[in-house]
Amino acid sequence: MKLNKILVISGALALSSTSASAASLIGWTQVFDGEGDSVLSGAGTSSPSVTNATRSSIVAKFSEVTLADGEMLVLTGNMTVDGDIGNGQFRMGMYDSTGVTPPIGGNGYSGYYGQAGTSNVNTGILSRTSNASATHPFAGGSSLGTGTVSGSYVDNSAVSFSLTFTNVGGELKVDSMFSQAGGFSVTNSQTDASPVSLTFDTAGFLHGGSFANATATYSNVDVTYTAVPEPSSTALIGLAGMALIMRRRK
Repeated sequence: MKLNKILVISGALALSSTSASAASLIGWTQVFDGEGDSVLSGAGTSSPSVTNATRSSIVAKFSEVTLADGEMLVLTGNMTVDGDIGNGQFRMGMYDSTGVTPPIGGNGYSGYYGQAGTSNVNTGILSRTSNASATHPFAGGSSLGTGTVSGSYVDNSAVSFSLTFTNVGGELKVDSMFSQAGGFSVTNSQTDASPVSLTFDTAGFLHGGSFANATATYSNVDVTYTAVPEPSSTALIGLAGMALIMRRRK
């Protein structure tokens, strides 16, 4: 029993060394405007908005992260659409935008995006993309699989979203979630055995073709990176915990 107690306490100390760092996304850039009349506001904040959002997409850069085994990167935030968006859809993604500075156009974007919509058509899909000459980060791509959809979209109600990347033994686990209080819920979880990238530095959003004159307003858009300590660091912390326990027993 004494050995079990020591192992449990040492394990807890080792786990506590896992670090997470969060950053608000600012510096938004409009990279696609299919109708030619959308307007981006609040570009320098974590709460941008796009008026006349139909067929438009925006992106923001963050400090480059390369996910080691067990590490995680999470995009979170909220979006509210002012108006009826019919059968519209919206997408969120994270990418490696190597060679794209500032992040305009599709050249160099490699990553993953999830999507949701007001109908069950093509909603809940997770896709991977490695664009060489697309017009924006959400163009093209191949589906990793469809998700689970429940409830119905409610106009003018905030949508909470998250997109999570986890390195699992060199494979990339991708989880997406869109949800409304009293409205719809869209979830998906897929694993890419041969990731297009494990390095990411850009997040983005796309507004589909039915947004008409609607305004999409975002709030509290953050990226959180959870690092796993080096094995040597974990071992040292565990040994320190054991030494403390042994000292107290004396």
